[in-house]
Amino acid sequence: MSSSQIDALVRHLILSYFDQFLIIGVVVYVLLAVLMVISKKPRSLSLLIICSLLATSCVYDFFNLVDYGYQRQLFLPMPEWVFQVRFCFSILLRSALIAISVGLIYRNELARKAVIAIAVFTIATIYWKHPYYVFENIAIMVEQQYFGAPIKQLQFPEFPRISMLVYIAVDLIIAGVLIYYFTLPSVVRFYKKDESKAQKT
Repeated sequence: MSSSQIDALVRHLILSYFDQFLIIGVVVYVLLAVLMVISKKPRSLSLLIICSLLATSCVYDFFNLVDYGYQRQLFLPMPEWVFQVRFCFSILLRSALIAISVGLIYRNELARKAVIAIAVFTIATIYWKHPYYVFENIAIMVEQQYFGAPIKQLQFPEFPRISMLVYIAVDLIIAGVLIYYFTLPSVVRFYKKDESKAQKT
């Protein structure tokens, strides 16, 4: 297979993932917008966008987590029991983030604190979340699929490192944005105000 054919396949693969994410994102955005109206809270486009992106990424990840065998192959050096703990934790964390996204729409102060805590946790455990060997395994599987035979050496040895750095950078940026947004004085006052009203009723 020529390099141009490989590039075309990679572009097609990336675009198909983007299309899936976009479709899920539109559905999630509409659902959360409806919840925002139902909640009868003051509407905030920035909050709606952030919560939509957060929930969309979690729903999208669930589609990847469905294939247990594929996930296990990615983490092959990891002992089985450790992988099972990690796999269950991934499911629980994404489920919690979807619930937190809904809580944020309803201006729940506990949800605001929880999303900050998870963002800090993400930064502190970023390498555990994205170990290098996972991206190396992905690169090997991709090249085996494209070349149609087992490979002894990666044709594009920089691909795993670049992929890992991109994923780490994206996660750090997202975590930073979440911490920044939900610690803004105006946003904090907004949630505290709603919490005080809830305690009085």
